Amino acid sequence: MEMFKRVLGVDILPTSSPSSKTPPKYAAFLLNNGEERTYDRLSKRELIALINSIKPDVVALDNVFELASNQKGIISFIASCPSFTRLVQVTGSPVNGTLPLSVVASQNGIQVGELSPVKTAEICAKLASRGVGYVVRVFENETRIIIARGRCPGHGGWSSERFRRRVYNLVLQTTKEIQKRLDDAGLEYDLYVEEVEGGAKRSKFTVYAERSVVERLVKSYRGDVIVAVQPILLERLEWIPLSQIPSAPAPKKGLIVGLDPGVTCGIAVLDLNGNLLLLESEKDLSRMALVRKLTSLGVPTIIASDVNPPPSLLDKLAGILNSRVFYPPRSLTISEKRELVQKFVEERHIKVQDSHQRDALASALKAFLAFKNKFERAEARARSMGYYVPSDQLKIMLLKGLSVSEAISTLSQPKATEEVKEERPPQQINLAVLLNKLESYRVKIKKLRRSLIRVKEQNATLAAEKGRLEEELQRLRDVLENVSVCAKPEDSERILERYKEEIKALKRVIFDLKEELSKARHEITNMKRMRMMEIRGVVYPLKVIKRFTQNEIHKTDEAVGINKGDIVFLLDGSGGGRATADLLIKKGVKAVISETAMSHMALEAFLEANIPVFFSDEVNVKQIDEFAVVDKKEFDALLSRYFEEKEKAEREKRKRQLEKLLEDYRMERELGLT
Repeated sequence: MEMFKRVLGVDILPTSSPSSKTPPKYAAFLLNNGEERTYDRLSKRELIALINSIKPDVVALDNVFELASNQKGIISFIASCPSFTRLVQVTGSPVNGTLPLSVVASQNGIQVGELSPVKTAEICAKLASRGVGYVVRVFENETRIIIARGRCPGHGGWSSERFRRRVYNLVLQTTKEIQKRLDDAGLEYDLYVEEVEGGAKRSKFTVYAERSVVERLVKSYRGDVIVAVQPILLERLEWIPLSQIPSAPAPKKGLIVGLDPGVTCGIAVLDLNGNLLLLESEKDLSRMALVRKLTSLGVPTIIASDVNPPPSLLDKLAGILNSRVFYPPRSLTISEKRELVQKFVEERHIKVQDSHQRDALASALKAFLAFKNKFERAEARARSMGYYVPSDQLKIMLLKGLSVSEAISTLSQPKATEEVKEERPPQQINLAVLLNKLESYRVKIKKLRRSLIRVKEQNATLAAEKGRLEEELQRLRDVLENVSVCAKPEDSERILERYKEEIKALKRVIFDLKEELSKARHEITNMKRMRMMEIRGVVYPLKVIKRFTQNEIHKTDEAVGINKGDIVFLLDGSGGGRATADLLIKKGVKAVISETAMSHMALEAFLEANIPVFFSDEVNVKQIDEFAVVDKKEFDALLSRYFEEKEKAEREKRKRQLEKLLEDYRMERELGLT
């Protein structure tokens, strides 16, 4: 009986090798609903194009490393195929052993004969169609969806902040839309959102389903917002039989796991004697990767948090691992966590790398200390009764809710040994089977979760309203007490008059503030108008200096900068001499405008430096506080006239000097002749 309808068998041609410099060639055999078709001498690129064209359920080979010489190449090949296409090695796996293709074919009733590349590809296709072989897994049964901004708003500009808010809002809206699609489809997921003002900067879903399932709901997209749908790589290749999925024996050691979930997840694992087995923090850690990491160390019996209520991830993990969630009566403060962790790490010479590891370790230690006395009492009780019981199993049974007497009694009876084994967490089923098993319950769980969220929101709203009403009630009681103290009529009248005076004063303050606000709004409007005119090239901005002193020039330079080509506006031009003028000359200013008269020494310095000096009666300066502008056309015309008149004056001066030289020359000639 065939398991797959469309199977493509592949075999490499003789003398070809994926590790050689010469590109390898392949033969292929397509088995499609009973129809057969052969392909010969395909390059690797042509083979991938063929796979994406016909979209087979399975690509089968006798050795998958004919496609690539290493694990990285196998991953690249699988990533280039359709997400639902499986890569199968029909001859076995490196883990469970391999057999020659001819032997596997004979065992399954397929005649071999002479094995050409096309014939080998045909046998591979027929074997895989019957469920023979091992699927090569390189990706988790999980998919990551990342939503982030697609474009940077850039630096400065009037619209950059508005654009930034728009993009952040788009990221948040896209996240909510994808969340709704996943909820409607009943898919399990974890969501982390990096919130900012106005929306979200980045969000990440870890969806517990294959990429092919997720891609039916969410497509990768790039625009103002990027949506990237990515499979999650396994640490190493996995080989899963097509016909059955093996189970692994369950570990025996009980564990207390402290978690600090988030984009960076902190993990601390203690055994039931309080020994540290693992302390690390890892970014973008998926739920199933975390499950594998924990179950490789033992049986997670307690999943602990440092906050109350605990994050929802802990409940989900506890459900998968058949564990118990522990959390303190109230959230631990930072000082409490430091105190818990410090003594522990100092005694064991352990280094805590970051706050995530610290919080996770504090959670685990808090849980261990909560049960430590109970563990010690149980062990002492067993010794005093003359029983030998496995310490770890005794503690696990206590954590499962049995009393000390019940646990000792159960473990001390010979027949109870088997019962204890039955009470232990079941053998670890392959994660794919576990997820399939959970699939039937997800729709009901989703509905119950939504109801629970609504109830929690209502409770939170009611609690907040209750707190507000209690505060208001206390305030009214305080007022009532004050009124009762001042029960005399004359006291009441005096208090009433005082309140009336305070109200009048407050009204005056409000009126003054409104006047200031109106004035400020008017000034802001004018400043915006001037700024727009500056941007459009209608006006020149002026660098305003309050007084013509070296100190004020330095202050203005530090605050707004005085650069080459700037126009300086002096509110008070008196007081400065040549040395003060030299400061502006060295800055390379274009011109100087002064509200008041200026010393002749400063004027001479500016004149020698060819920097025009104008006074406020010559220029129409528009000023608001420390911001001022002049009309570009008017000022350019004024500058032109200034330099024309200056050039004209210099020509006249040179002309007079020349005439004087000629006159002196004539006089000398006349004196010489005489």
